[in-house]
Amino acid sequence: MTAPDLATGQDDAAYRRGTVLGLTVAEVFILLLFLLLIALLAATRAWESEREADRERLEKTKNELERATKRMDQWREVMDEFKEPEAVEALAPWKPAMMTTLSAANS
Repeated sequence: MTAPDLATGQDDAAYRRGTVLGLTVAEVFILLLFLLLIALLAATRAWESEREADRERLEKTKNELERATKRMDQWREVMDEFKEPEAVEALAPWKPAMMTTLSAANS
């Protein structure tokens, strides 16, 4: 080997020292950062879709609660009357004779 060949060989060894699979360490880090950014983007999209589904479920639950509240308000007056049984008025007077008539009709 001549002196110029040794100099080129030393330069190649110095260059190869900082490479992995033909890439420098800086290039490897840039590729890793790029892959991490892609993974973070995918995770963010998944979180967004879950959040949107949660919003839809929340809105549906709110609507159901409003409908149930309206139905309860319709019956609140009747329920309040049953809290005090003395205030409940009979629609028809109780007659034991009616029971015997009804049971005779059913047999």
